[in-house]
This record gives sequence, C-alpha cells and structure tokens, in this order.
Amino acid sequence: MDIEATRNMAIDDDDGFCETFTPATRAHDGGHECYVIAPTVHRLHRLVKAGLVRLDHSIRRSKESKVEKQRRIDEWTKGLLSNQKPFLGQLTWNVRRDIGGMVEYIARTHTLKIAGFIYVPDSACRHEALVKAYDASERGRYFDPRYRIGIVVHHLSYAEEARLTDEMNQVARPGV
Repeated sequence: MDIEATRNMAIDDDDGFCETFTPATRAHDGGHECYVIAPTVHRLHRLVKAGLVRLDHSIRRSKESKVEKQRRIDEWTKGLLSNQKPFLGQLTWNVRRDIGGMVEYIARTHTLKIAGFIYVPDSACRHEALVKAYDASERGRYFDPRYRIGIVVHHLSYAEEARLTDEMNQVARPGV
C-alpha cells in the first residue's frame, strides 16, 4: 500500500469536487511535501472559470498598483500570443488543509487527486494571462490550448501559505 495514501485521507470522487492529475511527481519545498503537475492551459482555463482555482487577495501583500498588475498581465498575454513564448517558470497552487482541502498522491500510478478549492499564493498574473490568452484563442487569435504549464501544488495551512507567498515575493537581500 502507498505510504502517502495511508497518511492522507483517501479521496472519493463522489465526495464533491475532485480533480485528478497524471502524471504527478512528489517533491519537497519549505520543509513540506508538494507535488509537480503539468496540466494543459485548456484545463487551467476550465478550473479558473469554474471558480475552483482562486486568488485570495487577503494573503497577497504586493505593493503593486492595479494598473501595474494589469500591465504585467497584458505583457504576459501578449507574449503568450506571440510566436516566441515567454518563460513562465512554475506556477503555484495551494490546497488549504485547514479548511478541508485534501490531496492524495498515489505513487504507483504517479497520480495526484485534489479535493477542495485551489488557491494561488503566487503567480496570479501569469494565471490571469494564460486565461486571457486562451480566451483570445476562442476569438480567433492563435494560442494552443494543449500548451502545458508546470505547477507546484502545496497542501499547506493558511499560515504556511502566507509564509510561502512572503518568501516567494521577497526582494533578494545581500548576504542572505
């Protein structure tokens, strides 16, 4: 029996919202287990539009204005719709354990199951740009909906998600 499946509650697809991602890989970040997946933009778009992937503005401490954020989203979108795609790096999701979010990793099949809402503690502008690029493709602009994006999925409490957000958005300090 898979060790991870015994530590996390098994997710039953009949319990409500459940998404399954294959292949998935187990990794570590911030002293916690996390998982790496690569869904298509089509799938990301579906999850965002359904309200299952959410940006929690209360946890984001960005000092950027709305205008600056929109400018960045527009730049990312323009790049995604061009022939030379931008380097997106990895996107970040968190399934909050303290409000009932569950993950189940099945090592034998390299499968990750997620039950509960998915929050975006970092990479919100890139998420929004991917959704906008997909929407533009539906209006005739070229963007391949099969384009795959790397996402690190965490299963943290709200407090640890706040720490993750702070650390991923801090300005580099000399000598640290």
